[in-house]
Parts: sequence; C-alpha cells; structure tokens
Amino acid sequence: MKKYLLFGRKVLLSLFAVLVLIVACTESTTEPVFENTVAGILTDTYGMAVPGAFIEASMKTTNLKGANIANVFATDTTDENGRFDLSDLPDDLTQIAIRISHPDFDEVLTDLETLRSDNDKSNIQVVMNQKDECVGKIELTITDKNETPLSGVEVKLRRNGELVRYSETNSEGVLLFENVCPGEYGLRIFNDGYSVIEKGINVPENDSTLIKLPITLSAVGEPDSCCDGKIYLIIKDEVTKEILEGAHVTIWKNGDKLDIKISEGEFVLFENLCEGTYAFDIVLEGYKHIEFSIEIGCNETKEVVKYLKGEADQDTCCNGKIYVIPRDAETEELLKGAMVNIFKDGQKIGSKIVEEGYVLFEDLCPGKYNLNIIMEHYKGPEFSVELECNGVAEIHKDLI
Repeated sequence: MKKYLLFGRKVLLSLFAVLVLIVACTESTTEPVFENTVAGILTDTYGMAVPGAFIEASMKTTNLKGANIANVFATDTTDENGRFDLSDLPDDLTQIAIRISHPDFDEVLTDLETLRSDNDKSNIQVVMNQKDECVGKIELTITDKNETPLSGVEVKLRRNGELVRYSETNSEGVLLFENVCPGEYGLRIFNDGYSVIEKGINVPENDSTLIKLPITLSAVGEPDSCCDGKIYLIIKDEVTKEILEGAHVTIWKNGDKLDIKISEGEFVLFENLCEGTYAFDIVLEGYKHIEFSIEIGCNETKEVVKYLKGEADQDTCCNGKIYVIPRDAETEELLKGAMVNIFKDGQKIGSKIVEEGYVLFEDLCPGKYNLNIIMEHYKGPEFSVELECNGVAEIHKDLI
C-alpha cells in the first residue's frame, strides 16, 4: 500500500512539474500587449487639414533618416479633418519612429517624442510641407441670391475621386486653397438648406495664377436663373460608328429622375437645364448599359457623343456589383431618400436614390471605386471599394 502511495506522489509531482514548465514556456513566448494610444491632426503650412495622409508607427532604427523603418506595428489614414489615431503603442514612446506620406506633400520622417509637446498624447500637431510643383491657387467666394456672403459652407476638393482638401468659408464667404498640385479636380459645395453644387476645375502645371470662382447657392426649392442649358446627346455603335436609335436615355440630377427619352434621328436633346452636374444612363437591347455624368455651366450648351459596346464585345470581368446600405447611426433605421454617387478614375459614373433600403450599382469592371452618400441633415461619408473580376461588395454605412 505504501508503495502505491509513493508512486502516486511521484506521479503528482511529475504532473506539477510539467504544468509549471508549460506555463513558463507560454509566458516566455506570448507577445507583449501594448495599450498606449496617441492622437493628433495633420495640417498644411496654412493651417488647413490634410486628409488622406498615411501614417506608420515603428520602432526606431539606428538610421532614422535613412528611411529604414522596420517592424511597423500601428498605421492610420487621416480623416477629412486631418485627424489620426495610433493605438496599441509601447509605453516607451521615445523609441517610436513615425513616417507620414501623402502624394501632395513632402514625406515626414521623425520620432514621436519630437512631435509631442508638453507630453500631450491626444493632440499632436503635425505640419506638412507642400511639394515644390504644387503652386496652384483656388479662391471661392460663395454668396446667396442676394449676394450675401455665406460663412461655414463646406467645400471638398477631390482629385481622381480622392479627397485632398476639405475646409469651410470664412465670415466673408471666402475660402482659399493654396499650393494645389496640378491636375483635374472636382469641387463639392454644401451648405444646409441650399442645393449642392459640384463643379470641375483644372489646375495647370507650373501656374501660380489665382483661379477665382464666384459661386451662388440657391436655397432648396428656389428658382434658378441659370436654367437655359442644353445637352445634345449623340449615341453611336462603338464598332461601326453608326447612329443608334431606340435607346432609352434617363437623366438625373441630385438623385432625382428628371426625364426619360428615346433616341430618334441624330441626337437626343435635353433642354431647360440648370447649372450643375447631371447623371445619365443609356439602355438599348443588344448593347451594354452605360452610366456617366455631364457638367454644364450657367445656360451652357454641350454636345456629347457616347459609344455603346455590343453585348458580344463585353468584358467578361465587368459583372461586378456594389450594394450600399445607409443607416441612421443612432436609430439604425434605413435611410430612404439618400443619394449615393459612384466615381471611377475621377469621373462620376452613376448616381442613385435609396428606395428599398439600399442602392445597387451593377456591370462594374475590376478596379477602385469611390462613393459618397448625400442626405439632408446628415454628414455624408466618403469611402472606397476595390472590386476584383465580377466581385460583389455589400457596404453598410452609418450616417451621423
């Protein structure tokens, strides 16, 4: 009996030793958990927010300025207000290197301790210098119909669908974007209670000439004196270049369907159009359905030619779909009536209104798509979706 007790004691001791060894090994191989967080804002040299900048946090190397940063453990992209948050950082912030990159600005490569002031981890201020080739200037003066300056008007400047600047007009209704890089831009101007305006603008290379844009906003429901615009739409076969008849052409503005016409003769004419951006879609049996947008100025006339591709010539990778489902962030109710715009390569290719709780964009080829949601009394989010061949994406967005 005594022998069995001794044996049992030895077994228990052995098991205990194995357990201790397992715990010790587990503790020695577990990755450390970091809970430190820093936050701040990026601005340009004029104090304007820098959205879309990419930030990397890493452990310092011996050659910080040699762009040799390894072991990246935290990243973030600044929002439209230039804000960023870096979480899960080590307790010793003096050993953290920071790299900040943006196509319009010189790269920032420094350490976190240099950026902090008074040991404040929640309000780090970082100033980025614009690149030398970015010398363009855009000045907007925004008023109402009575030429009263409008302050606090939100203006977003996009290039290739990506937000590059975001700010508001001052008390005199003026907003100046300086050191703008050359390229084609889209302006979106929003003020609560007024109709949204979207305009295109070109900033030439090596040209610092001030581009002045006087903008007049119309109150929602107010008649517009710039409503004698015309669009002549010519529809042709992409291969034969012959005029196509019988196509159904739908015109939209700000998500509202304005008219549907059937092509007859050489062109389809839409007239009595107010200044702004119009979305179109063309449907013709045997051809691929297309969507596009056209911008016209005050009482401007435009002639546009569109070529349709036969179904037999369609790209087999262009059956992608994007579902967008907007909700109220607080109530989680679906937002019917919200307008969703979709862009590719800087061009608006579609605009739809949420009717059944979602909108669907179809026949999309592979690539990156930029979208935004517009709904009165809500901050409209902007986001991107990357589609693969015949990919399907379902995007839920909560609006504040």
